[in-house]
Amino acid sequence: MIETAEFTLPGGMLAPSGEHHRDGCLRPLTGADEDWLHSLAPSTRHAGVVTELLARCVVRIGPYPTTVESMRDLSVGDRDYLLVKLREATFGPK
Repeated sequence: MIETAEFTLPGGMLAPSGEHHRDGCLRPLTGADEDWLHSLAPSTRHAGVVTELLARCVVRIGPYPTTVESMRDLSVGDRDYLLVKLREATFGPK
């Protein structure tokens, strides 16, 4: 079983019900994620890579499982924060 890391987003996600969610969890990169990243063409847009990578690794925000669309709708600050948390979950805090 892969361990997950908890986080609190700086901004958060607005759910369809109107609720605001900031807490969630993500899992570290797996070999499958690394293979996927390696398979991408060098010309692949970075924003699309970040969106898909976060959708793969962020398990949930609030009670909601993540999707590509929910990751795309986050603010740039929240997406950057999640990338740092993903790096930390995968490689440690240093």
